[in-house]
Amino acid sequence: MNSETSNTWVQFQQYDKPEAQQLIQSVKTQLGQDAKEAGKRDAESNLPRKGDKLLLFISHLLVQIQGLINDLRNLHKADEDVALAIEKQERILEQSRNERDDMQSQYAQVQKDYQYHKDSFPSVMAIVISVIILLLGLMEGLISLHAIRTFVPNYLTALFTALIYGLCLTILAHQVMRWWNMGKSPAKRLVIRSLIISGISGAFYLMGLLRSGQINMSTMSLEDSTTGTLFSYADPTEAFLFMCISWVVFLPAVLLTKLAPTKEQWFSIFKARSLKKAVKDSQRKLDELLQRITTAEGEIHNLRQYEVSRNKAATRDEEDALSLVEYVKANYIQSNIRHRLDKSVVPNSLDQKLHYPLTTYFQNTSTPKSSKK
Repeated sequence: MNSETSNTWVQFQQYDKPEAQQLIQSVKTQLGQDAKEAGKRDAESNLPRKGDKLLLFISHLLVQIQGLINDLRNLHKADEDVALAIEKQERILEQSRNERDDMQSQYAQVQKDYQYHKDSFPSVMAIVISVIILLLGLMEGLISLHAIRTFVPNYLTALFTALIYGLCLTILAHQVMRWWNMGKSPAKRLVIRSLIISGISGAFYLMGLLRSGQINMSTMSLEDSTTGTLFSYADPTEAFLFMCISWVVFLPAVLLTKLAPTKEQWFSIFKARSLKKAVKDSQRKLDELLQRITTAEGEIHNLRQYEVSRNKAATRDEEDALSLVEYVKANYIQSNIRHRLDKSVVPNSLDQKLHYPLTTYFQNTSTPKSSKK
């Protein structure tokens, strides 16, 4: 049997021990010869006599039968670790089933949590809306690049500042919708909304003045550009147009924030992504565990069939060994009668039933017992 590791699969279900039959045949042949020689030797001495027990003359031969049974026991005993392998696999199976129950409960809970967070907000929609709002905010920042260069002359530094300004406008777009609904009374809400519109418009108008002044100063000669302030070169009309353009870019960003996920929904989106991986890991572990259970069940079934086959073969070999008692008796009597000088004198002991205790190991039980023949 192949049993090097606990996961080794028994590759056969029928037990086969050809050396046991070879041993039986070898001993049978030898016992037949020895019985005939013993019968001939005793016949020449006119033995056994009337009243003698046959067992006294062939007991030394029957001892060899017990030795044969013991040798067969040792041959078959080499495979008794099948029972230990079954016990070990049953422990693995019980442990795996307990782990399976826990794993199934864990998988069901993770799957439930995943479905809950997965259905909170479509992740693709959340990403698309957030990217559009971010791009609108960055666009607004880039539009204000000329205005920012009035106090940050370096172009790269001004570009970086414009991007930061755009990110701030993105955050402001989300905050505007929160402020918009503040106020318990309609009057308060009107005041708050007026302040929001006027405040943002004023900021955009100021940036428009800075942008217009910066552009106009860059087109003037050096002598003309030093005679006035930056705002004196700004065109109010251009500043107003810039404010309108800024609102055209900023207002969609504000409106889109109504469609964007809330903080709790963002938490659910990221939670769903982590739970999705957890679901896959749990599914993989559960599949491996179920495969382990299936393998253990199949191996236990195979080992049990193997053990039944082994016990049957061992019992059959013992029965063949026990039959040698009558075989020895028959060969001894036949040889003894053939070689007697007086053929008419046949002791009655030759016809007596022979009783000789032999210890067997596989006859109807796994524990040794004595069998009388």
